[in-house]
Amino acid sequence: MSRYGQLAIAESNIKSITDRIGDLLQVVSLSLGDFFSGTGVVVVEDDYDIPHQVMVDTPVQWFHDSTLKTLKSICTVYSPYHDGFHLLDAELNPIAFCTFLAPKIVGDATFLGALKKNDGSRAYTALFSSAMPGVICTATASRGEQVRLFVNGAEKTWPL
Repeated sequence: MSRYGQLAIAESNIKSITDRIGDLLQVVSLSLGDFFSGTGVVVVEDDYDIPHQVMVDTPVQWFHDSTLKTLKSICTVYSPYHDGFHLLDAELNPIAFCTFLAPKIVGDATFLGALKKNDGSRAYTALFSSAMPGVICTATASRGEQVRLFVNGAEKTWPL
């Protein structure tokens, strides 16, 4: 059981999911190079409970293409869709793209210790979202920086 709620996904499966999402975002970031705009994703169970709002209609084709192909087209500085977080299921299939998240603010100073002094909205949203019911993990990637993963507020990074 996690500090902030029970996850139905076994711990060994969480490791597999976090490894896969870390690798996925690393590939997206490295393949786009200087054109990478950064991104955030939330991997959820079927019964997730995170308030969110899709900010813009997205192409239906994205739900049929691979997640890698779609994220590569979204996460470029030339894409009008690069804002917001993208919701994925435990198989890393898309649920929603370009969403505004409104997670509950939880935790204490220890929990917030996962953040760095100059972290912005994307990191705070990822941290707090990682503690919401039904959220397996969250991940962020910024141009030229490490991929950051959060599971119940604990952070893991993938160097670029």
